Amino acid sequence: MSFQGHILLASPKMDDPNFHQTAIVMIEHNGEGAMGLVINRPLEMRIDEAWSQISQTPCVHEQRLYQGGPCPGPLMVMHTDAMLADRELLPGLFFSSESQQVETLMQTAVDKVRFIVGYAGWGPGQLENELEWGVWRACRGEVGEVFEDPQHVWLRLLKKADPTEAALIRQPALRPSDPSLN
Repeated sequence: MSFQGHILLASPKMDDPNFHQTAIVMIEHNGEGAMGLVINRPLEMRIDEAWSQISQTPCVHEQRLYQGGPCPGPLMVMHTDAMLADRELLPGLFFSSESQQVETLMQTAVDKVRFIVGYAGWGPGQLENELEWGVWRACRGEVGEVFEDPQHVWLRLLKKADPTEAALIRQPALRPSDPSLN
């Protein structure tokens, strides 16, 4: 099964600081591996500040730039403008990484847009193994969820994907100190 277009949620057990409590929109998932973008790691730098360092063209956006994962990569954009899309990820959610589309998006007021640098990547079979080990939870996402407040999106989507696990997070007294002893 391909998880392209799904949202992956790090298990509360995830201890890798790159992915602790992350929500990741999956861009690709096939036999060659997988790629996704973390949607809840805003950086201190705003996109207009970053853009002014690499281009003389204007930027109409002032929101924060996001860290899409630990792998270095180009500036990428998730947005709601079908005319500037490389591909559709979810109904109404589009992805662009081609330089011409990214430059046009910098100059265009789009209803919902998130600029992201870096990505999360998995080699062949790696994501499938991590899903089997319970490292990730997967759910179908909606456009509005992708652009939610980054502080709350992980827990809200975890409630959708795994209500029992989300309840344990909200009530730590119910969580056993060593779940393997259950």
